[in-house]
Amino acid sequence: MLPRTRKNFTLDPHVPCLLQFHPSISFNESFLLKEGKVILQDKASCFPPLILAPPSDAAAHVIDATSAPGNKTTLLSALMNGNGKVCLS
Repeated sequence: MLPRTRKNFTLDPHVPCLLQFHPSISFNESFLLKEGKVILQDKASCFPPLILAPPSDAAAHVIDATSAPGNKTTLLSALMNGNGKVCLS
């Protein structure tokens, strides 16, 4: 569990809503990770969905051709606010 007595993160200056944690902080036993409240993702994996800038439109279809469904797919969906479809290749 993360200590609540001090600030353990900073907001990333390049990726909206991305929190940066010091490498010494472990999420292995965190309820946040176990309950799916946070997703651990490398910053580099955030850039393809952000650069694509998918529309938040019910008629939108976005093709995810970046390997298996995972963190980039999850971020694409989040950026679309649950609208449209993310199609896997």
